[in-house]
Amino acid sequence: RIREAREQGLDRVEDDALGPDRVHREAEADEQALEVVLAGLLDLAPLHAHVVDGEVAGGDKACPFGCLGYGSCVRVCPEGAITVEDGIAHVDPSRCIGCGRCAAVCPRRVIEMLPASRKVHVFCKSADKGAVKRKYCSAGCIGCRVCEREAPGAVKVEGFLARVNYDAPFPSGTAIDDCPVKCLRSIGS
Repeated sequence: RIREAREQGLDRVEDDALGPDRVHREAEADEQALEVVLAGLLDLAPLHAHVVDGEVAGGDKACPFGCLGYGSCVRVCPEGAITVEDGIAHVDPSRCIGCGRCAAVCPRRVIEMLPASRKVHVFCKSADKGAVKRKYCSAGCIGCRVCEREAPGAVKVEGFLARVNYDAPFPSGTAIDDCPVKCLRSIGS
């Protein structure tokens, strides 16, 4: 409502719900959002990449779906929970507070906010067919459906990429062990 009032040229908004505390919180949230956007833009400038339908393409790595390693996530993390090692962002779960700033600035949307209680994840974001994926990655999901067969309801292959259903319990069994490229992994257990 404050923005709407400003856009209409009003000097003040008459509403009891808009006290100084709320105005301050909204201004602070706007400032934090701007910091997140600016941090992301700092990394996009040197990419020598192009944007297609809002997605970054190119960069200096073979996988068009992987981490670019430029560190926008590192710069916006208020707890210093993220480091970039060998060009890949790593999150220290013991320091992460789940604010989501890193996910907001990730140009390829590699970082996702997932339930901390869930330990099984697919470590691949490539939507390419398995044969195409194998040309640039030896650890990318090939969509073979082994995990889907061994963990029905907990894993679903959509297109050429397995996805974990975080609302379903992950069954004990061999789904992780039998993943031929080892992109289905359990962490922190």
